[in-house]
Amino acid sequence: MLCNIYPGISILLLNFSAYLSQVWPGFSFVKYINQNFIFQYRKKNIFKLSQGEYIAPEKIENAYAKCKFVAQCFVYGDSLNSSLVAVVSVDHDVLKAWAASEGIMYNDLAQLCNDPKAKAAVLADMDACGREVELRGFEFVKVVTLVLEPFTMENGLLTPTFKIKRPQAKEYFAKAISDMYNELSKSGHSQKTF
Repeated sequence: MLCNIYPGISILLLNFSAYLSQVWPGFSFVKYINQNFIFQYRKKNIFKLSQGEYIAPEKIENAYAKCKFVAQCFVYGDSLNSSLVAVVSVDHDVLKAWAASEGIMYNDLAQLCNDPKAKAAVLADMDACGREVELRGFEFVKVVTLVLEPFTMENGLLTPTFKIKRPQAKEYFAKAISDMYNELSKSGHSQKTF
């Protein structure tokens, strides 16, 4: 699996990973090889969709972080559904500028975040960024919920190293996640695809 990497480096990485796994029992990373680079994702964050595909959400969130609308992103999926959904903390200035350019009137940003046109624009931008980094079809988010509040340590959604606390985020956005999957089931996207 590590044939694309210089032999000395691959052995060193394997030895170091094995050493850390013994010394620090909580240490577990999954390695993916792509054009001579090793991308590591935390094993505990990987989940399986209903069609059997494994998802590393950090990879997808990092791809979507390049989108102009996205300040922060939480990608969610589970083994009961075949599609991913996302909660996106939007960049306020970009969203306001987009609304002005589209001639959309709104009273406050919360109203704009619930506007179907805004959600569609954010999702279209996310899809474009996903295609740019060559996400696979099942890695694309199908529905988004836009929120104004950033993910912070104060609201319990980030660790001190600025990683998303997934169990807490799932609980915090439980209603939004449920609503997004209900929306998908009404549109027929959440059906198993083989």
